[in-house]
Amino acid sequence: MAEALRALEIPVVSGNASLYNETEGRAVLPTPIVGMVGLIEDLSHVCTPGFKAEGDLVALVGPPPGGADPASALAGSEYLSLVHNQVRGEPDIDLDLERRVQLTVLEGIRRGVIRSAHDCSEGGLAVALAECCIHGGLGFRDWSFEPGNRLDVALFGETQSRIVVSVSPGQFSRLQELARNFGVPLTKLGIVGGQRFTIKGVVDLPLSVLADAWRNGLARALAGSS
Repeated sequence: MAEALRALEIPVVSGNASLYNETEGRAVLPTPIVGMVGLIEDLSHVCTPGFKAEGDLVALVGPPPGGADPASALAGSEYLSLVHNQVRGEPDIDLDLERRVQLTVLEGIRRGVIRSAHDCSEGGLAVALAECCIHGGLGFRDWSFEPGNRLDVALFGETQSRIVVSVSPGQFSRLQELARNFGVPLTKLGIVGGQRFTIKGVVDLPLSVLADAWRNGLARALAGSS
């Protein structure tokens, strides 16, 4: 923790680590948490996760999903837990890369290059893209990159230091320049548009179905377990 705070130059004076909690006699996974408050100096720099306009380009700032190491990408992932009923592995992070990825996105927002930005974390890239669609009410299409040998890793791996962004087509070259300046990978993913979430050969669903699952899935799961 201390190493991360120094690398990101963030002062955190307190936190909470729920390492020994139990519910009805059953242990829960360790859940270290850091609560933080930030200051936005200019409200025009507020950047939300939802896609903003038809025809915008979607890109991933950070390590490309097609080249991820399976052991690292799937370690501790939701995919591994839900699909294979396994909680295993040791996620890792390159703190210097994390800092440069965040600086790239922050600078892109401040310069008016980036229209939307969303962390790629729990659930991996496919979930992050779906959430961008749900928040913005706009679909995603024309999957643009090669996923490599492991589609599960590309779509659901939780490799660190990745942010999904969208930009107008005319601003993509400026985003590329920012990524080069900060020395971070940039992968074009697809295009904003329509009312469907489409990854060729994998999924093709209307946004209404995604939104319903996202908003009501927990309630249904709890109702089914009662």
